[in-house]
Amino acid sequence: MKTPKWADKPAKDNKQHEKAWARARGGRAQPSSGRFWHAKMDVKDEELLTDNKQTERHSYSIKVAEWRALTRAAQREGLQPCLQITFIQSDGSPINLVILPAAVITPDPRRGPRT
Repeated sequence: MKTPKWADKPAKDNKQHEKAWARARGGRAQPSSGRFWHAKMDVKDEELLTDNKQTERHSYSIKVAEWRALTRAAQREGLQPCLQITFIQSDGSPINLVILPAAVITPDPRRGPRT
């Protein structure tokens, strides 16, 4: 019997992914991946409210509505919004990216990067 193509792909483990991010940030994973009204998104730490995403595809689209929902949830907690994306490559190795508001890096995003 021939093995299906999907059987060779590395398995995504979203719970482990969230826990690893929480450990790295010194925070905690939200219960039930943020499905409760009082504990939104995936990971919360002293600075960030993070929504973790993992994909085996070659791209990930960010919708403005999703970013706004993350931003509103973070503001309610007094935190900065963070979108953490992991691309799982065909060999199983990850490419980890983080998306933050420009104001986290530059106090006034209209001025651009500091020189």
